[in-house]
Amino acid sequence: MQPEKLLKNDATVVKQLVESVSPPRPELAKLNRTFGEGARGGLTIRSFLSSNAIRSTNSMDEKQIDLCSTNNSTPCMLQSVTVPLLAVAHQASFQNLIQEVEFNYLNSKSTDKDFIVVEGSMTSIGACTNCAKPASEYANARRNFFDYTAKWINERF
Repeated sequence: MQPEKLLKNDATVVKQLVESVSPPRPELAKLNRTFGEGARGGLTIRSFLSSNAIRSTNSMDEKQIDLCSTNNSTPCMLQSVTVPLLAVAHQASFQNLIQEVEFNYLNSKSTDKDFIVVEGSMTSIGACTNCAKPASEYANARRNFFDYTAKWINERF
């Protein structure tokens, strides 16, 4: 991760390291240990290996991951995207996708691209209601998301 743009609740944009504000969900830990109920629930080993597994010599080093070794890799596909791209991450997403969205953004070939994290926003685009801060501190998350997106689109199309 590197400093990225954070769309604050007051609609200002600051550049900083952005951390998730989503509360931990320890109840998922037990399910994540199983293949059937974890992140790849419903897949057999064979179907997972044929469509979701990615080859790597060291999974902790992004440079040693062969992103194009599967037909289901967003970062690989984005290496061919040249149209304008708006990548949006939600700071309170329970899946904690900020780094994944940032990685996808960085892999895009587009020269006209933007990455923004919406403060206190969940994947549903609503304000986080069970974060450490009161939901009122994220009350504008949905409006800010749509206003920013509309402005971005209108500047290009």
